[in-house]
Amino acid sequence: MNYKEYEYSFEVNDLKPIIDFCINNNYTYEGENQQTRVIYKDKNKKFMFRTTENNNNGVISKQFDFKENKLEPGQILGERQETLEINYDNSEQVESIVAFFGMHKESVLIRKRMVYVSENVKFELDEYTSPRHGLVVGIEGQKGEVDKIFQQLKQYRI
Repeated sequence: MNYKEYEYSFEVNDLKPIIDFCINNNYTYEGENQQTRVIYKDKNKKFMFRTTENNNNGVISKQFDFKENKLEPGQILGERQETLEINYDNSEQVESIVAFFGMHKESVLIRKRMVYVSENVKFELDEYTSPRHGLVVGIEGQKGEVDKIFQQLKQYRI
């Protein structure tokens, strides 16, 4: 199977206009959680391994996944291959896989993520608190739908 992710990702000054857009266009609010994500990369920075710890009202879950690292800094549109997430409890097992492939820790990201979905599009609204404060919007899903939504947002000057 070939898992591709098609996504626009861009920084904004305020998430409220995006939240309003989602509400006004009948997106379903799926909730929010606190995330700590550790990014590991190979020496050529072609691939990344990621661990994500989600805290959803005190309920902790941990995922491990792998993704192509094809985006350039400032690039807002990307299509990358990725794996499905693997749930895990034993951090030592994950660290042994990371070490086996010679990956090194690149960064640790701490954020609050809010998710809104429709049939073919998902909005991921992130408020980063570390390593720096920032607000990032991710729009992912089927190519035609995601392109259409991004063009609508541009018309609203969001």
